[in-house]
Amino acid sequence: MTTPKIDKSLEAIARSSLAVGLNMATAVPLEALGQEIWLETPSVHGGTILLLGNGGQDFWQILQKNWPVGEHPVDDYSAQVSEKVLVSCLPAVARLQLFPDENCPLILQRLMTRVGWHSQSPLGMGMHADYGLWSACRAVWWLDIELE
Repeated sequence: MTTPKIDKSLEAIARSSLAVGLNMATAVPLEALGQEIWLETPSVHGGTILLLGNGGQDFWQILQKNWPVGEHPVDDYSAQVSEKVLVSCLPAVARLQLFPDENCPLILQRLMTRVGWHSQSPLGMGMHADYGLWSACRAVWWLDIELE
């Protein structure tokens, strides 16, 4: 019996993320990111930083159907579903959730600008080229691989 080949591509993760309302996915090698995105020296080395987010209304429609109980339902949902996607797509890959987390070591606005997800609007908030202010980073993960 052969083991099925695991698709370690950003495209596979992006496809799986759509079902949970996360329609934005970007991966960047850790070394390609500057120190300016970190609040503190990162505790991880090598690998990839994966961002998952949403633009538009699909995320909100799916979230309302699956509203978690708790103090931070949007963050809780984002953390849970993004981990399920990674377990499904990359079952044996070491990973660390950087956001959402109370002790997030990243400056998300700088990270999102760095990866091209937004530019600063006249309001001072990040604005996505297609979704405007209707976009957000929902999860950031460090992965111990470089995605294809």
